[in-house]
Amino acid sequence: MPTSLNHQHSFILNRAHFEECFDESVTPLTGPKRHIKTLGFGLMTFALLASPLPSYVGWFFLGLTVLEFLSVRYQRTWWLWRQLMSRAAGNEVTLTVTDTLLITESLGQKRELAWDSLDAITPTARGFLLQRGRARQYLSASGLSPEALAFLTHFNSANDAEQTEQ
Repeated sequence: MPTSLNHQHSFILNRAHFEECFDESVTPLTGPKRHIKTLGFGLMTFALLASPLPSYVGWFFLGLTVLEFLSVRYQRTWWLWRQLMSRAAGNEVTLTVTDTLLITESLGQKRELAWDSLDAITPTARGFLLQRGRARQYLSASGLSPEALAFLTHFNSANDAEQTEQ
């Protein structure tokens, strides 16, 4: 393991990057459980259309029902579309990996994530999932140097050994 790591890499937040992030970090829901919110909106629609309230309230909920169904049915497409429509899409991100921090800089914002504050680092087929509490962040291995990859792999195995001891 290197004694002093300082790897810097820049990439563009484009469609290919967002596709990789989704494919490596999201576990799609399966079965009928994923449609519970859609069913709830549908029942609310019928209740509102049958009530004495103005009908536009019921039609609004019908629109929400359709949108929710489409967002569940086409989850990957829906997520990619939202990311590509965001202000961050198309911008350059500078990623710096040191032996103590992961630093991302984009759109004039600088975010630092201390390795010690992470709960888990899970390797995936094309990168790493960093978990801190309920928040997860995907880190692609495509632009990382061999030293940074070795550091992440070693850090992951050290965390695994620590957790098995406890």
